[in-house]
Amino acid sequence: MGGDSGPPPPAPGAGGGLRVLALDGMTRVPRRGGFQGAGEVRLYAARNETEPFQIVVAAGGRGVEVRDLVVSELAGPAGATISGAVRYREHYVTVSTPSPLSQYPPGEYPDALIPFQDPAGGAPLGAARYAALPVRVAAGENQPFWIDLHVPRQAPAGEYRGQVQVIFADRGRVTLPLLLTVWDFTLPEVPALGSDFVLNRSRVAEIYGLCGERDAARLNRLTRSYYDLLLDHLLAPARLYDAAPSADPESGAPDFGVVYAGLGSAAQGLEYYLNRKHASSYGYLFWDDSPFADPLGRDRARMKRFLSGYARHLERHGWSGRAHMPYGFLDEPSSREAYARVRAWGELFNELEEELGIPLPMMVTEQPDPEQPEWGSLQGFVDIWVPEFNQIWRDQYRGAGSLRRQLERGDRIWSYAALAYLPAGWRLAHPFTTRLKESHPPKWLLDFAPINYRIPAWLNALAGISGLLYWDTLWWDEGVDVWQEGGNYRHEDPDYPEASGTVFNGEGFLIYPGFRDRVGFDGPVPSMRLKWLREAVEDYAYIQLLREAGEWQFARRRIHGFARGVDDWRDDVAALYRARRAMGERLSALHGEQQVDAALVSRFALQDPVAVDLVAGAQDVAPFGESD
Repeated sequence: MGGDSGPPPPAPGAGGGLRVLALDGMTRVPRRGGFQGAGEVRLYAARNETEPFQIVVAAGGRGVEVRDLVVSELAGPAGATISGAVRYREHYVTVSTPSPLSQYPPGEYPDALIPFQDPAGGAPLGAARYAALPVRVAAGENQPFWIDLHVPRQAPAGEYRGQVQVIFADRGRVTLPLLLTVWDFTLPEVPALGSDFVLNRSRVAEIYGLCGERDAARLNRLTRSYYDLLLDHLLAPARLYDAAPSADPESGAPDFGVVYAGLGSAAQGLEYYLNRKHASSYGYLFWDDSPFADPLGRDRARMKRFLSGYARHLERHGWSGRAHMPYGFLDEPSSREAYARVRAWGELFNELEEELGIPLPMMVTEQPDPEQPEWGSLQGFVDIWVPEFNQIWRDQYRGAGSLRRQLERGDRIWSYAALAYLPAGWRLAHPFTTRLKESHPPKWLLDFAPINYRIPAWLNALAGISGLLYWDTLWWDEGVDVWQEGGNYRHEDPDYPEASGTVFNGEGFLIYPGFRDRVGFDGPVPSMRLKWLREAVEDYAYIQLLREAGEWQFARRRIHGFARGVDDWRDDVAALYRARRAMGERLSALHGEQQVDAALVSRFALQDPVAVDLVAGAQDVAPFGESD
């Protein structure tokens, strides 16, 4: 695990073919069939990092009932201890129709992670349809469990030892050693990789049958639990509804004292999300018709007062560096009119920036070069460009270099994934590819390789891209039971009639809805894919820390061991772990030499020429495995 090579030690068992095995956090275990595992858990992590692992019960020739899985306290240097591992049972969903270009057949996929304890209070959960425990594992089947182990900020560096016990109803128990190396450096509280992941309050209301006015207190608390889940996985919700000021209808001045039932004021919400939960980004919350009906016309003066007060409040509290204009109502502009609208909002934000002396960056899900020249240009109106990975590929291999130019001008680039379509040029360059395995623009779908969720951090770091965006986290079509079916999204697009009805498994969906009768509580349930994204954000922090320490070339060589560009990377988790371990050991050594301070990490770094050398194209790079 964690990138170690060599054959695994013998797997412990309890007779009758029963085996208990340890795996890393990037392996999907089939419900039936073989897999590679180890007889011990071996982890490496920084302080303030969460490192996952899996324990798998392979039932063998006869069934078995798992009563409990216990992770002991870990004992470390000078009497230090680490405890509080969070345990989940992995729940399988069925993929009946593979996503386009998926390399995998129909089947059952582990994805939902059902907690052992109530996330709100930590109490054991009662009986429920999908309760984590006890669980019966049928003969010939596997049951994986997911464990998150968080290393506190104050933990001394060194070696820690503990154990994991799996307790059976009638087969005794099996114990596996647990070894953790804590490196001598700390990941930053505010994630180095920015993010904007949509999670709508109205969708939470719909899922739980709540009325926004009548059930406001319960809905607000429930929505916050969903926000918290994203933030605990180092991802920022795109719209924090309970941290938005109201607007005075006459003057337009923002009111941060507005109270959200069941929670508190907008001012308290901002402090909670930005200071206590360390959100990497915050989107100004307004729409093109709210809080004023005509913000660019007759209500322009009031809108400016609203935004001015909003920006000043964030600036006073030190939060303006994480704030931006949300992309929501300017999403994927694709017409002359839509481009004109972006420019009109950009003019307003530019005016305010000049008047206030406070940055008010505008984010748009678009690439710098328009698809149609007659739409005009957005140069000077957009500060954060968010192209889809397909567009990043186009920019690189057409030699346009527009992303590089924007970085050199001081703009930021983020990235996002959607569906499984590929550019026509990519298909021409790969004419015989019918199933995607590696070296393609990453796709965030359930039936794609897990590395698709983790590789963007490494690719972004190479290309000077400083954030990730995703259009939704709670989407499924009407009539779909996401606890049973993986096909949550059926695409209907008049622009692509040949693709209408195509199933995309896991598209726009990262969080399962928890209900009391199903999992023992009402609230969010994480997916394995959400965990992989958290790991990606932590990977990015390693790379940023090395760059801050003047070690960019070292980091770059490690990345090039398995990733060089948006369609030049390997599905090689072992290589990823080796690179991560090498970077961790280097940072740990540097801490003693240079006192690397994670607090100094710039979230918008990697914009110097050496850091963005792949934006212009990857045709001139050496093969995998060769040094630079």
